[in-house]
Amino acid sequence: MCQICGSGFFQIHWGQESCDVCPDNHYCPSPDVNPIQCPSDAFCPEGSLSPGYCMETFFRKEGDTCELAPVTIALLVIGGGVALLFIILMVVRRRKDPDGELSVARAPLLRKERPQGRYYGIPCDAQPVYAGW
Repeated sequence: MCQICGSGFFQIHWGQESCDVCPDNHYCPSPDVNPIQCPSDAFCPEGSLSPGYCMETFFRKEGDTCELAPVTIALLVIGGGVALLFIILMVVRRRKDPDGELSVARAPLLRKERPQGRYYGIPCDAQPVYAGW
């Protein structure tokens, strides 16, 4: 009696009572088709239904694993350098201002005290704004 092979198995010969596992470096999208050779830039372990790929922009295939692509390494180095430079600049800026000149200069901008008033009968804590009428 014919039975359908499970995922990752194949059988193409009539009258066979067992299924064969899809071999290494091949993939078997359908149980009634010969195994298909895996592309050179993909992974196909034993029992594969389809080829597996590395995320090509950031990784590349190296042997049986995915490793960082040169572009990814360059982006990580540049990003780390920019972050380190930003941290260094922040530390240097704070050391230049030991007596708090920056905080004194910013104080009027950060003050929450605003003149209270009534404009058009509505209490408001801000200056009136010309609306273009």
